[in-house]
Amino acid sequence: MARKRRKAVSEDMRLPDFDEKSYIKLEMRGAVFLIACVGMSLVMALVAGFLTWGLKDGRIAFVLGLLGFFLVRLLLSVLKVDMSDFDKMRWASGFFTYFLTFIAVWILLINPPLAGLIPPKISDNTTDDQELGSIVSIAAYIDDSQRIKSVDVILTDPHGVDIGPFKMNRVIQNLYSYRIESPIVGVYNYTIEVRDDGGYFRDANFKFTVKENLAPTIAPYPQIQGQNITRGTGIHVIIKDNVGVILAFYGLDQPPEFQTLPASSEVKLTLNNPQQSEVVIPTDKWAIGPHNMTICALDRVPHREACDSYQFNLT
Repeated sequence: MARKRRKAVSEDMRLPDFDEKSYIKLEMRGAVFLIACVGMSLVMALVAGFLTWGLKDGRIAFVLGLLGFFLVRLLLSVLKVDMSDFDKMRWASGFFTYFLTFIAVWILLINPPLAGLIPPKISDNTTDDQELGSIVSIAAYIDDSQRIKSVDVILTDPHGVDIGPFKMNRVIQNLYSYRIESPIVGVYNYTIEVRDDGGYFRDANFKFTVKENLAPTIAPYPQIQGQNITRGTGIHVIIKDNVGVILAFYGLDQPPEFQTLPASSEVKLTLNNPQQSEVVIPTDKWAIGPHNMTICALDRVPHREACDSYQFNLT
């Protein structure tokens, strides 16, 4: 039986020549790309971990971590790695490698046991100058990656006598406070001690000064001295005094003269807290043009007074 003769293979059907050298170079550059993705993800995970510990919020850290992928391309450009022939699949593979590594390391850092390796952070929030006869509120913000076990304060009075330790109570979120009487004039040193559930301990030293005859403080905001203010915009004023304010009022375009009771041309201010009040002075009925406003406050004992004058232009 005669054999059938095979047809010759057409030139158009032949497979193209395999460029082994170009393929190896491409794969080597791809490997460098993946190594850069993993390395950058580790760096960004550490940065995100510290941000999460410091801000107590992971949203900014997460967004920053995602943006870190764009640094991979910058890094490869600095290393002079050619990326012109990288296809979409290779870029997608690099992104998922970066993202999964970043997420895994970041979650590991912000959770126990690694999260507990950072000791508590103490930020004092106590007023430096206190007034004789007032109640001193020692306050501090305590930040920690683990649950706070205890916060104590130890005081040393102006004569060098140690007082305490006393337990500081949690007021809101991470703010702790302890209230004491200030019996004598002078400088009080105090140490705040913090312990957390991870067994870590941290302390920090601060001080405040007890003084006599402190007058109330008056602070408008925003700053109005020499400024243009639109009529109808309320002027916010904070009035503070450790002992407590019993009277506050303001006068418009009147000479600064304090009285035990405001004159008929002056307006009494309603205080919601004698030690610190925020009041709003309306301007909707005032005439357009320059004005001079005087704000006065009187505290309880021994009736110390304070008056501040401000010049501004109403537009």
